[in-house]
Amino acid sequence: MLPAQFSWDGTAMHHTSRKLQDRRVLVYATLATVVMLGWLGYWFVAAERERVFLYDHLGATPFDATTSSRYWMAGFVASGYLCLAVMLITVVGLVRARRWMAAPGAVVGAAAVPLLIGVLVVTVALGSPPLPVGLAALVSLTTLVGVYLAFWAAFTIQRLRWASLLLILEGLGLVPSANLVQVVEMPDIVNPRLAWGIVGAGFLFGVVWRMIMGWGYGRVGLRAPSPWDVPVATAVLGYVALPTLHHLIATPPGYKYVTTASNFMAHSPWLLLATWAAILLIVWATERWRGERCG
Repeated sequence: MLPAQFSWDGTAMHHTSRKLQDRRVLVYATLATVVMLGWLGYWFVAAERERVFLYDHLGATPFDATTSSRYWMAGFVASGYLCLAVMLITVVGLVRARRWMAAPGAVVGAAAVPLLIGVLVVTVALGSPPLPVGLAALVSLTTLVGVYLAFWAAFTIQRLRWASLLLILEGLGLVPSANLVQVVEMPDIVNPRLAWGIVGAGFLFGVVWRMIMGWGYGRVGLRAPSPWDVPVATAVLGYVALPTLHHLIATPPGYKYVTTASNFMAHSPWLLLATWAAILLIVWATERWRGERCG
């Protein structure tokens, strides 16, 4: 008899591999829970809330629209630090010819319950002033989305290797489309005609950039990733990487505050949905153009 791990049908080997994957998911879910609740616990409970969320800045109050958006943006900013950690783990694994990263959906599924409970405890039970449950639920949502985006970034580096660098460039080309639309919501600051001109220029840049990148993949001899990786890469860069970079280097040492959402996205949910519909349309249209050019 052959040992179980060498059975001809491979059942035992598959079982061993599945157990290893389950352990990885559990480890990463634990890491995500510790990192996210660590940052959120610090910001909402241990730190001076006035400095973290800029109370009294330009007349802001603890629960006005601007400050409330800082609360739920905290989920994205914290996930940026998680993203740095898991990407480093992935790169070290690839250097050692190992695939250490787990699928993002599995990690979020395993971490969802402790994160949801933990965020509610931190923001409602322990935080002062306590957040309303609805606002706390929004913090929970951005936390889960941020965790998914962080692990998606790491898993994609493992999957695409060097081609992930080009995917980052593609995503950067669409970041202006995702991050500039909110200027139309600022008529007191930006002339409406100028605002729409800025928005149009951002989308036009995304179209041109995608066309250039389609040419670039062939020139460097790398296979282009799935076109639907591009919008997710854009979300990672625009809603996770940039807000975290802002928190890390664009804030004073004594006031490492969390950015307001209006710096990176539209306030209106309808305008936000329209933004992403336009981004998906750009990806679809330019992908068809690429296909016709290659065909």
